[in-house]
Amino acid sequence: MTVHGVATLIGLLLPHIPVAFSLSLFTGTMIFIPFAGAIIAFIVVELVALSFDHGKMLIVAILFIGIHIAEGYILTPLVQKRAVYLPPVLTILSEVFMAALFGSAALRVMVERLWIEQQGNPELSGS
Repeated sequence: MTVHGVATLIGLLLPHIPVAFSLSLFTGTMIFIPFAGAIIAFIVVELVALSFDHGKMLIVAILFIGIHIAEGYILTPLVQKRAVYLPPVLTILSEVFMAALFGSAALRVMVERLWIEQQGNPELSGS
């Protein structure tokens, strides 16, 4: 949250977006909400940028995308690497195990829904 707020503040101050501090504080707070918070913050900051200068909307969009890419692909892996050490082989094996486990469960549900239920119920099979 802090990284997003500070990065947003710096990014909004460079192109002289008004109320940059308030928008960065709002962004940092909204990041606390998983998934939707980033989208809500983006929409609000875009609307504020639109109300002051139409030309800065693209700059704000690039700023938000850049911050999220840097946080997701650079900062978070570095922090996680220091917080928890997992050998790469263990990480790959756990991903393969989870894919096999949940992939087979999803396949089973799909077969039950699409094949078994339709065979047992003439209305579902279209006959």
